[in-house]
Amino acid sequence: MATAANLPPDDVSHGLDASPVEFGVAAMDLAHRNLLNELSQLRDVCDQEFVRCYPALVAAVERDFREEENLMETLGLSSFRAHLEQHARMLAALHCTMSGACGGDTAPARAAVGLLREWMEFHIPSMDRELAAAMQARSAPGATMQ
Repeated sequence: MATAANLPPDDVSHGLDASPVEFGVAAMDLAHRNLLNELSQLRDVCDQEFVRCYPALVAAVERDFREEENLMETLGLSSFRAHLEQHARMLAALHCTMSGACGGDTAPARAAVGLLREWMEFHIPSMDRELAAAMQARSAPGATMQ
């Protein structure tokens, strides 16, 4: 399976088109594309490969969420707690399926991957949009940190 680091940046498949994913914030847009690519690829692998790749996917999601949360806190977003709660709930689903997946029972973990993708279809254009707008406002000429 290709890793997020070596995927073409425009290889986003199924469900999400460029409009809800792309905000013009390069790092955020790339993180979203990479995660969506990884989810698409993981969906199609055999169980043995899924077991090998699933822990790395969960770690990548944890890292991406932590980076977003640090930014939200730094920027003082009013939606920080709600955004954090959404991240926590999604991570809980991924973590709950980890031991089963590592033991070869991939069905619950595969379902969690599908849920993550569906969740992202809502989360990116709603919750992440506010973060992207705050990041753009902060980087605008004359903007100051609160």
